[in-house]
Amino acid sequence: MDYDIYKWLLGLDVLKMTTLSQQLPDGKVELDPSVTSYFSTGLIFTRLITKIVKNLSKTSNMSHINLSNLDSIKFTPTQASLTYNWNLIADALKQLNVNVDADVKNLIISGDYEMINELFREIHSFYHPKNASPTRQAALRKVIINKVLS
Repeated sequence: MDYDIYKWLLGLDVLKMTTLSQQLPDGKVELDPSVTSYFSTGLIFTRLITKIVKNLSKTSNMSHINLSNLDSIKFTPTQASLTYNWNLIADALKQLNVNVDADVKNLIISGDYEMINELFREIHSFYHPKNASPTRQAALRKVIINKVLS
């Protein structure tokens, strides 16, 4: 995971620092395996969406955002429950103007941590425009195309 995304998630209290997480020489952070298991199930994304809506509600009218479906997230890592979870998460993200297409969902469900990192980065860029690279969308599309073609 990118270090700036890791620090952002820690700051939002979406992730907890553990002694098994470590920064790698390339600047990325390797997370505790017990934490990474929550990425593909969507539990970390559910926390992140809830925190974002809570924070945005302080400065804007977010009454139109309905997160009640996220209460039915499944905790079992079966293919059916992962697909169910990611359909709910994609719907919630769509309300926040972040689109997650079927290819991205399938890559995340299969445990593609590069795609998970890219989705975190996209959400981060959207809510922190001063940090957004003008080529972020192009980079995400390139990662998706390469993953789908490989």
